[in-house]
Amino acid sequence: MFTSSLRELAVLKLIAVLAFVALLPTACVVGGKGADLAGTAAGSASKVKAAAIAPVPSPFGSYLAGRHAEVNYDLGAAADFMAGALDRDPANPELLERTYRLMAGEGRMRETAELARRVLELNPDAPLSGVTLVVEAVEAGDYKAARKRLSALPRTGLDQTIVPLLEAWVLFANDELDSALDVLEPEDEDSSFAPLYDLHAALINDLAGRPEEAERRYRNVLEGAARIPFRMIETVASFYQRTGRPEEAGALYADFEEENPGSVLVQLALERFDAGLVPEPVVGTAKDGLAEVLFNLASVLNREDATQMALIFARMALYLRPDFDIVRMLLAEVLERQGRYEAAIAAYERVGTDSPFHWFARLRLASNLIAVERTEEAIERLNAMAGARPDRPDVLISLGDVLRGMERFAEAVEAYDRAIERIPELERRHWGLLYARGIALERSKQWPRAEADFLRALEFEPDQPLVLNYLGYSWVELGANMKRAQEMIERAVELRPNDGYIIDSLGWVLYRTGHYRQAVAHLERAVELRPEDATINDHLGDAYWKVGRLNEARFQWQRALSLEPDAELAASIEAKLMRGLDVEVRAEGGS
Repeated sequence: MFTSSLRELAVLKLIAVLAFVALLPTACVVGGKGADLAGTAAGSASKVKAAAIAPVPSPFGSYLAGRHAEVNYDLGAAADFMAGALDRDPANPELLERTYRLMAGEGRMRETAELARRVLELNPDAPLSGVTLVVEAVEAGDYKAARKRLSALPRTGLDQTIVPLLEAWVLFANDELDSALDVLEPEDEDSSFAPLYDLHAALINDLAGRPEEAERRYRNVLEGAARIPFRMIETVASFYQRTGRPEEAGALYADFEEENPGSVLVQLALERFDAGLVPEPVVGTAKDGLAEVLFNLASVLNREDATQMALIFARMALYLRPDFDIVRMLLAEVLERQGRYEAAIAAYERVGTDSPFHWFARLRLASNLIAVERTEEAIERLNAMAGARPDRPDVLISLGDVLRGMERFAEAVEAYDRAIERIPELERRHWGLLYARGIALERSKQWPRAEADFLRALEFEPDQPLVLNYLGYSWVELGANMKRAQEMIERAVELRPNDGYIIDSLGWVLYRTGHYRQAVAHLERAVELRPEDATINDHLGDAYWKVGRLNEARFQWQRALSLEPDAELAASIEAKLMRGLDVEVRAEGGS
């Protein structure tokens, strides 16, 4: 969730007010007395009316409105406001650069290219603008112009990595195969980008009909990458299938599935593989290769939390290759991280029905529908997916998670039950499913089944702190297995020492076993970590009362009541505020 400090909120409010005022027609903000604004004179009234019909926006107001929209990730509006400000102040380099980046991030490539030319006039070494014009030339099929643009780009910083990758494909398009491959020989073999160079050298060799050299570079990729993403597995597996070695392709998929159990992408790939379908090369043209470079860069930047730059490179990749569904998935992921859920929904909806990413896109789309409170639509979509694919448990797990989040616990249990029916044998990786169903069972007052799920989850993951905490706390509330419950919760605290909810559980088990002074220490720590939780504040109030700190107890209960607890807890707190705890009060500093 996006949060701001009070100071940041005040600044945003000020920007919003200033932007509104600055965007008003001049006649509305300049002039004398209130009588003028009220329009008591006919002439004044007509002038105000005319100004309202044809306002002249202030460049300062457009800039402020753009900054406000940008901070709130309304980047389409931000781009328009900044463009309006730039129209009135066209020589402002900072404004020009900001407008360019916003337009690029929105994928408005025609406007982006025009702005890139203006940026380069002021700063010929601006690399991102140069890359934009390279992409424009490639889209137009003018690889000679693209090469000329590349030759003018600087070779420092990140551009030292980017430019050779783009240059290799441009050279390949200009029938300079050997030169293209020479460019992809990095000076530093230990560079973290070496696998990326090997990948594109392999793709070029593959496309040029040089399978032996392609295989050598593909093997370098697999051996040199610290973490092999699915895209790389898919690329190399495609090569093996196309060159008559399906068993090696199958082994790649099987190894990836073993390391990433439950991966939707590899499961779908294996379905296609088992059906004997031979995929097309992931790169079929030089333009595809350049789009692949831009996608690779966007992926790296996204992992490094450089979301705006990732967005720009993803947009460029889609400009070159509009059917590039894996880039559309990446784009949607970036939009999600920015909290732009409607835009993410639109991106997911554009993933083709014949795409291997279509199923995963529909799952993510449902999650985004919930984020914009279109929950019933999300539930309908998930139910339809579950009916269309009666063999897949993932969609029912997602449905259960949605219903559990809405506190429709009995329905969530039903969805989880159906999901588990579709799993031939539960494995270690399914501990999370058992944990989720256990919560739904406990909340729908089906404790025996819930307890069984928690215990089974612990058989798979004995040191899973979430399960240890939930089961231990539940036992404490029931007054059962108190010694084992305390041991489990203490172990959970060791594993997650800064988790306020787990520390609250430890404080509560100490309270329930009469160790009130120790309970206070842990519950105070829990409130520090989770000050907004009504239950934790209520627990601390109870512990204060037990050790004789009555005023602090009442304060803590009042605090808990202000945090909007559920009806049952609110009634309990109100009763305690009226008459305290109906127990003997221990002296300050008791056990």
